[in-house]
Amino acid sequence: ERLTAGKEVLNVSEYAELIPMKVISDILGIPEDARAGFREFGVTVIRSVIPTQDIEELNRFADAYTQGRVLFARVIRERREMSERPDDMLTDWIEASEDGQRLSDDELIGLASAMIVAGSDTTVHGTTYAVYNLLRHPEALAEVRADPTLLRGAIEDTAPTTAADLQ
Repeated sequence: ERLTAGKEVLNVSEYAELIPMKVISDILGIPEDARAGFREFGVTVIRSVIPTQDIEELNRFADAYTQGRVLFARVIRERREMSERPDDMLTDWIEASEDGQRLSDDELIGLASAMIVAGSDTTVHGTTYAVYNLLRHPEALAEVRADPTLLRGAIEDTAPTTAADLQ
């Protein structure tokens, strides 16, 4: 929202965290009215697995995580009640069965949480590093700005390969 409104982004990780959450929301078929809450849930899931978090920060995450679980449980319940469900991954998970057993709400929330963590890490770090590297090389940034089709290649070319690349 900040970028499209022409506002300054102060922390690239804030922007980078939005990308995988948008894609995951699309894949799962999260309704538009639940997307902001699901995004908050996702960011909480991502940040809560950082091993260096202090206990106060983890306690703050607990409330946001609980709110996110309640929201996602509502989305699951509404999806289960639909006579005609959309074609998305959440529907696939809900309809999946083995020996007549279906996934519980807790299992669905666990799958979504795992998808959020697994789908976010590489994207967030890759995006953050690409922005960092483009800012360090203004000539490359100018080329990408002049021709946005170069962006994908620029992101792929900026992936660090050694610790020295980060210095």
